[in-house]
Amino acid sequence: MLPAGCNSVTVPMFGTDGASFGAAFRAADVRLEPWGNITLRLLGAGRIELSYNGDAGQHGMLTLQRMLDRIEGL
Repeated sequence: MLPAGCNSVTVPMFGTDGASFGAAFRAADVRLEPWGNITLRLLGAGRIELSYNGDAGQHGMLTLQRMLDRIEGL
């Protein structure tokens, strides 16, 4: 939940490497590497802007739009 009056949040993103899947998985093998951050900004009813900035210079922005009205019970 965002505090009242706040319309955006920025969170760090990480990539993982090193572990195997299935029965060979060992948590100790997972390497967590910082990737950058994403920011989600509320634009209005049913619209969000997602922007990203990676540590290696990747950047971009997407505007996401709700496609369906609220579904009863969800």
